[in-house]
Amino acid sequence: MKIRELYRVRQGINRRLTILLVVLPIVTVIALYSYGSYKRHQENPKDRMMPNMGQIKQGVIDTIQVNQRTGDRWLWVDVKRSLYLITISMGLTIIAAVFMGLQMACFSTIEALHLRFVRFASFIPPLALLPLIFIFVGTGDGAKILLIFLGTYFLLVMDVYLRCKEVPMKLIQKAYTMGASTQEVVYKVVLRYAWPGILNSIRFSFRQAWIYLIAAEMIAADAGLGYRIILVQRQIGVNIILWYLFIIGTIGFVTDYILLKIIQTRYAWSLEK
Repeated sequence: MKIRELYRVRQGINRRLTILLVVLPIVTVIALYSYGSYKRHQENPKDRMMPNMGQIKQGVIDTIQVNQRTGDRWLWVDVKRSLYLITISMGLTIIAAVFMGLQMACFSTIEALHLRFVRFASFIPPLALLPLIFIFVGTGDGAKILLIFLGTYFLLVMDVYLRCKEVPMKLIQKAYTMGASTQEVVYKVVLRYAWPGILNSIRFSFRQAWIYLIAAEMIAADAGLGYRIILVQRQIGVNIILWYLFIIGTIGFVTDYILLKIIQTRYAWSLEK
């Protein structure tokens, strides 16, 4: 393929070049880090600011094996707690946002009642509400679930609303003409047509959810990925921090990949629009 062809809008590339471009930034980051770590360890073999592979491996072992002081496996306890919180909070967010966004897009009364409130509330940083959440809800799991909900609901409900608004009016009119009830139009026409786009919005909402989860766990928690990161930071445990960052990225990537594959396989028609 000629170089000039690569700069054509939406020009496809072959599989070999795709793999090369995917691997290139990963290799570059690893190489730069390895070089920096090597240089620091040349000056100080016990350096912990940029741990070498041996130190990172030890950090992985420390989180997997049973801790002598607590009797727990750190990684298992932290992943289980974080996944529990993000599953509950995102489940509530998705149910509430999809339902309300769909209602706003279909009914003018609900739109007038809720849309401007959502637009206003979406500009308030959820982390600014954290002191109020802790005062009224406490510092337990409920506070973290509420924070994640507030951090994801307002953006997701707006996305759902806009996706549903994109449904062509002619489809709605045709459904009514064929004798469909209002409930059937709402859930079998509007929601089905907009659902692939809504799934995309849900994919992006998980990114926001992880931000608020980690922030909440860093402030008040007794377990969780964010809790462990802030805890070992006090002992300059960069090797464990890097390992946990990898775990967070892996969980997020796998979740995103699964949702993307569902869209590509079950709703391939939506990608052709």
